[in-house]
Amino acid sequence: MSAISLLAEDLDELATLAKDLNFDDAERRSALLENGSRDFNAVPGSGKTSLLAAKLLLLAKKWPHARRGICVLSHTNVARDEIAQRLAVTTEGAQLLGYPHFIGTIHGFVNQYFAMPVLRSLGQKVDVIDDLVFANKAQSLLRLGMFAGLRVYLENQNNGEGIPSTLFYRTAELDVQVESGSLPGAHTASYKSLMKLKAMLTEAGIFRYRDMFAYSDLALKSCPHLVDVVHRRFPMVFIDEMQDTSWDQESFLNRIFDGKSVMQRFGD
Repeated sequence: MSAISLLAEDLDELATLAKDLNFDDAERRSALLENGSRDFNAVPGSGKTSLLAAKLLLLAKKWPHARRGICVLSHTNVARDEIAQRLAVTTEGAQLLGYPHFIGTIHGFVNQYFAMPVLRSLGQKVDVIDDLVFANKAQSLLRLGMFAGLRVYLENQNNGEGIPSTLFYRTAELDVQVESGSLPGAHTASYKSLMKLKAMLTEAGIFRYRDMFAYSDLALKSCPHLVDVVHRRFPMVFIDEMQDTSWDQESFLNRIFDGKSVMQRFGD
């Protein structure tokens, strides 16, 4: 493990690195100086993202590795952009915005290091990864004559529109599941039509965000050594907005980093 440690004297740098922030209280200083894996919980609006950005500025000044980086994951582009803006104010901080570091959303991380490589190896076209686009395309395909029977089935379901719109792959076996409503029995014509619909969208390169975790599972199943490659690349991992992390996302990140890298998680 190639993580580095912050010391009490390092906090003196904050007077110039983060002039608009105050870290005089014991809890914030303790969080800044925590060098091991730890979860940090605080109420919304308490400045967790700002504290994380300040901690990264301190780490950037001491980071000694040319090919190993810090991985910072968030759920929203807003949080990512706030961190990036604060890092950009110093030369050392700005270096965290490029190789060998990663600062971005959890979905962006999963796509870049796991899902997209395995999709390329399969020769799979990827046009768009977006839940709303997927839903719109699914509803458009439903108008085709081949799905007339499926339309009748869906019209008789409590949330029929949500079934084709939320189809997603899960696990390395690419099992098709649905977020809204439930799938009909596997022996039925409606089920087979839904599988056809999902296959057509896949062939067109149209995916949902959750699909990428299934392909990432497939990447790990096909190349187990990827776990070692990625956690060695990122000996320190910070997760912002942890309260918004789904069970699937948390499970996947734990497989990669838990017990292997220093992992600190910030959430409400």
